[in-house]
Amino acid sequence: MAIEQINFIGPYAGRSKAIGALRFVNLYPEILQNGQIVALYGTPGLTAFVNLGAYPIRGLHPFGNVLYAASGNTLYEINTAGVATSLGTLDTSMGRVSFADNGTQVMLVDGVSGYIYNTGTDTFAKISDGDFPTADYVTFLDSFFIVNKADSGRFYISSGYDGTTWDALDFATAESTPDNLVLPYATYSHLYLIGEFSTEVWYNAGTAFPFQRADGMTSGYGCMARFSVAKADATGNSLFWLARTPQGAGVAVHAQGGNVVPISKHAQEYQWARYGNIADATGYSYISEGHTFYVLNFPTANKTWVYDLTTDGWHERSSGLEGGRHLGEAYAYFNGFHLVGSYRDGIIYKLENDVYADDGASIRRELIFPHLGTDGRRTFYHSLQMDMDEGVGIESGQGEDPQAMLQWSNDRGNFYGNEHWRGIGRMGEYGRRVKWNRLGAGFSRTFKLSITDPVKVAIKSATLWVS
Repeated sequence: MAIEQINFIGPYAGRSKAIGALRFVNLYPEILQNGQIVALYGTPGLTAFVNLGAYPIRGLHPFGNVLYAASGNTLYEINTAGVATSLGTLDTSMGRVSFADNGTQVMLVDGVSGYIYNTGTDTFAKISDGDFPTADYVTFLDSFFIVNKADSGRFYISSGYDGTTWDALDFATAESTPDNLVLPYATYSHLYLIGEFSTEVWYNAGTAFPFQRADGMTSGYGCMARFSVAKADATGNSLFWLARTPQGAGVAVHAQGGNVVPISKHAQEYQWARYGNIADATGYSYISEGHTFYVLNFPTANKTWVYDLTTDGWHERSSGLEGGRHLGEAYAYFNGFHLVGSYRDGIIYKLENDVYADDGASIRRELIFPHLGTDGRRTFYHSLQMDMDEGVGIESGQGEDPQAMLQWSNDRGNFYGNEHWRGIGRMGEYGRRVKWNRLGAGFSRTFKLSITDPVKVAIKSATLWVS
């Protein structure tokens, strides 16, 4: 009899199940610099912060001690206690809303109109200047609000520190490729002009029209999903987005200056290509416990993928037991919490690592192992023991006696058999062994482990006894 230590490294599930089966669903790997996985941790759960009603959250924007949120056709101001106040109405009630502020004015655009909430005078109004273009996206840099003009290559700038005043001549056009501008996005020192098939980086040159293109900072990657763009790290000088080029589409990229590089792997791109419409993808980024996560939602496909910049790896997220996309849509870091707005109603949630359910609803965490026994020999699988945190049960209710569910496949992951349950350990039962015996035989084997109880999950490795 031989003992094998299984580390969860291998090809992620992609075009061929015979080649790769590995999947992390609501689990993410902690990886050392040498590539070794230290543990798989459960992704954060959700707790409700405020409920704005039946309409989905269209956008969030933190500003000092308040959070601005668009839900349905209403703009809300929310304080740190989660008390919401209606500030005014928008011309639209669907679709994403883009926010920016200049320290006094909060500006938002919804693809039809632009609006200004003046925090000093506590007034909210539509931008009435006839020179304001129809815009889908707003950003702010060096005293100027900056917007795109829909279905053109142009971007416009406001008067300094005044989003109510615009001049029809204060515009410029991205120059490297004659494509439409999808959005302007300001980092702390640069202005990214991201078009359909190209990207340019501009800076404030202090000239009559202040922004000029930076030499050598262009790329052949454009953007196919406007609201997939998100800041990538704490410096704010790099971005993520879902890209396209004249030769193809559906590649996630990471941009630092003019250097834009793909971060998605073949397995992810294969899955995305099967989704059909991915032009409605949305994304946000947040930093937690040393990890920089880029969350990429595909609304039409009802899927969520997450890239971890720290480990250069991907995992999947979902809400509930049946799969589907994660509830979180719009994002803001506010009052020390990571907040996400629901895509299906007006609830804004806290995203919390020490919460193990989605607002009380169970989360299905699933690990599909790499293929085993691929040398063509018949193997007898005597026992499998999981090395994981035991004794994690809660005091009462679901999770009091938490269970891990094991299934296996002898046909490269095409069909899995019945679930076999083992206890992870009641509260304080730290010596509990999570082990399955008499697992049959096969010429190949793929194991699937699932946990749905609302408890802490930390999986280190698996040990297999075979002959």
